[in-house]
Amino acid sequence: MLDHLSPSQMSMWGRCQVQWYFRYVEGLKIPPSVSMAQGSAMHEGARFKLAARVEGAEEPSDSDTEEYIVNEFEEAGRKGLDLKEGDDLGKAKDELTACGKVLLEESLPDITTPTASEKRYDLNLEDRDVGLVAITDVEEEGRVRDFKLTSKTPDPLSELQPVVYTYCRWQETGEVPDFTYEVVKKLKTPKLERVNHRCTEADINFFFAQFDAAVFQMKHAIEAGNFVPNPCGWWCSESWCGYWNHCRGKGV
Repeated sequence: MLDHLSPSQMSMWGRCQVQWYFRYVEGLKIPPSVSMAQGSAMHEGARFKLAARVEGAEEPSDSDTEEYIVNEFEEAGRKGLDLKEGDDLGKAKDELTACGKVLLEESLPDITTPTASEKRYDLNLEDRDVGLVAITDVEEEGRVRDFKLTSKTPDPLSELQPVVYTYCRWQETGEVPDFTYEVVKKLKTPKLERVNHRCTEADINFFFAQFDAAVFQMKHAIEAGNFVPNPCGWWCSESWCGYWNHCRGKGV
């Protein structure tokens, strides 16, 4: 039963309906890629540090947090990763360590008075039978921040997190917050880049037009048992899609 959507669900649906089917209808979870494991480990490190700051408790040291980040990555490796040709776990751990230092030395010190870390929203939407679920990375007075570990600069207008997190916070407080991507760039020498954005009413209306269209399409696809693949994007390849062998590469 389709009872809620999240930004990640909607993004996956937009990429490929078959990918969405495997993940959210069949419930088929695949091992994360090395890059995904790096990003998750960095997010966990930020949560580990900021949760204490939110609660006014003694914070773990930077060295303890660095160790925590590496341990999270190594644990993901023990559980199993979707390794591709050329993946080097030792090199990936070194890269993550360098990026973690940027997070700890340049990003987190500026987040002095967080009000929430990893906050979950479960919103029932008026006149809609499908709700909205979102988890913000960190919130401050008047601002929501989202951590990213990537080599590219994210565009707030082409991603769903900024508008969804803005809407959730607005519904709770009655005030529209600013939004900031805290981007740790995976470069030869990692660096921090901040991308600031303020969503407008038009952005929110445009999001809900996408939301309603996605719900309509999903319900009809589930009822018909027919999900449309999208082989034209960069993600439709053995290297980038974890469901490749369940779809295009399964043979006959």
